[in-house]
This record gives sequence, C-alpha cells and structure tokens, in this order.
Amino acid sequence: MAPARASPPSPAACPPSTGEGFGLIVDDLLRLPAVPTVVEGFRLLPELVEPLLTDRLTSTTARLGLQGVPVEVGTTEDELTKRVTGLFSL
Repeated sequence: MAPARASPPSPAACPPSTGEGFGLIVDDLLRLPAVPTVVEGFRLLPELVEPLLTDRLTSTTARLGLQGVPVEVGTTEDELTKRVTGLFSL
C-alpha cells in the first residue's frame, strides 16, 4: 500500500510572494531611529528594494555635492576605469 500523500496547502495558507506588505515594512523602517538596520524577509523582493536604495543613494550624493558613478550590469572594468578617471581628470 502506497503512503498517503498530504494535500497541498490552500492558496490562502501560503505566504504572499508578490510584495504584499512591503509598504508596511517601509513604514516601520521610517519610524526607526537613523541607525544601521538589517532587514530580511521574503517580502523584500529585489525589484521593490532596489529603487529605494538607488533613490536614497542618488539624493544623498546630490545633497552632499558628491559625484556618483553608476555601474550597470555588464559594465566592464575598462568602462568603469574611464568613468572614474574622468571624474578625477586623470
């Protein structure tokens, strides 16, 4: 006799995986004091987190009058070297 198979969980019992609750996480983080914080969880999808980090980095860099060097996937070492040396007029 074959062992009985467990029924798959109902969709309602499965955790959401499309970013539901992400806004609540961001709201909670904004209420914390400005100290280094580690946040983890399955709702922190890269496509939701990346724009927040990019926006914060861009605004902080501009506010401080600093130069940023964007690095995209596929940027070669030579391309990056040219960008950085150009900023320093080397």
